[in-house]
Amino acid sequence: MVLWEIYQILSGKPISSNYVTDTRMDLVVGFIGGILGYFLFSSRTIGK
Repeated sequence: MVLWEIYQILSGKPISSNYVTDTRMDLVVGFIGGILGYFLFSSRTIGK
């Protein structure tokens, strides 16, 4: 998640007019995706 933000800055990708909001949304969506992935994966593998 944080690496993506660093990549966007270093690669010179167009930065939206409100960079702080864009960064927050990227981090929130990435965090939620990580949690969902963990629960989906762990529910199918742990305890078997």
